[in-house]
This record gives sequence, C-alpha cells and structure tokens, in this order.
Amino acid sequence: MKVVRMASKPKRSHVTFKEVATALLDNGRPFSPRYLHHFSDISSSDLEDLKKIWLQVNLDRRVALLEDLEELAEADTVVSFNGVARFALSDPEGRVRATAIR
Repeated sequence: MKVVRMASKPKRSHVTFKEVATALLDNGRPFSPRYLHHFSDISSSDLEDLKKIWLQVNLDRRVALLEDLEELAEADTVVSFNGVARFALSDPEGRVRATAIR
C-alpha cells in the first residue's frame, strides 16, 4: 500500500499573538520571519488585535509585512493570509492596499 503524505502547515510556536504584535510595533528590531505563520488563517480575535494596532505599525513595515506574506504564500501553498489581506485593503495608504491586492 502506498502512503500519501499530505503537506502540513508548520506548527506555530508557543508565541502568543500579543508577542507577535509587540514585535511588529518594535521599530528598533527587524520583524522576525518566524512570526509570519501567525498571520495564516488568523483567528478573528487575533485579527481584531491586529486591527487595533495596525495604524501604529510603521508604514514601511506594514508594506514589508504584506510583501513577506505574499512571498510565503507563493512558496507554501498551505498558508492563507486572506483575512489579513482583506483587512489591509482598508488601509489609508495606497502602497499597503496595492500590496494587499497582490
């Protein structure tokens, strides 16, 4: 019998979304790629937390985050950032909206 292995989503570390949000707001340090999977299939409560801080996140960092999520989605078909992308379409900055569309 042939065993078929399904691609599985990498397990998220035991980091809370609050810690991810804090890292996102910390302009003194690069945002770690290890946090990117926390945005995949984001829960409604985590998305609400993200919405609360979103405009406090530096504009360049918002754009860079969406670009990083786009790259990850192209490399890993198991992830889905639709919730974040839909929300980012309401950003007041055109660069963020344009990146969210992609």
